Amino acid sequence: MATPSAKKMTKLSVELVKSLPDASSLVKCLSATKSGLNERALEFLQQQQISGEDFLELTQSDLDSRWLEIGPVKSILRKIDIIQKGEELIEVAYFIAKKPLVVGDIVRYVREGKTYDCKVTEFDDISLSVSLTYDGKDYASPKFMELKTIEPLERWILNTVGLGESSQQNDLDEKFHLIRAGVELGSLKEVRELYHST
Repeated sequence: MATPSAKKMTKLSVELVKSLPDASSLVKCLSATKSGLNERALEFLQQQQISGEDFLELTQSDLDSRWLEIGPVKSILRKIDIIQKGEELIEVAYFIAKKPLVVGDIVRYVREGKTYDCKVTEFDDISLSVSLTYDGKDYASPKFMELKTIEPLERWILNTVGLGESSQQNDLDEKFHLIRAGVELGSLKEVRELYHST
């Protein structure tokens, strides 16, 4: 009997939680964390319209003044503490459920101790553009149309920074990593496979 594969997890950053604009996005995010959150606590956050930034600022006094039961209060305060310490894990699938890339993502390539970061500046169903700062100069990619794989983007980055096209595709996939909201989601190969499996 085959066992289900473990869900790929990554650290949940304070930066990501702060960026959550409303209660719905906060509840969705907290539900995807490794330890989850008490159902009553999630209902409370939704009812009180708590954003990510507001969540991180909640205090015992705030929660007591809303007549919330002790269990959900403790659950919320414990979750805030774990997130602020950088010890909370979240499913990578949470980040890529809708799109493998979004505007603001960073595609990072590391070679021989040097890091090359490209920021996704435009991405929709038919095209992708990125910007790259390298050696003090800004570069804007052409629009990659109907991008079925990430390979054209990888090749453009390598050519722009003068590294050529010497690597095999599998090698490239492992060296390019996706960063979203300050969280490294894994190699582009892993992200692609996870996206296609969801």
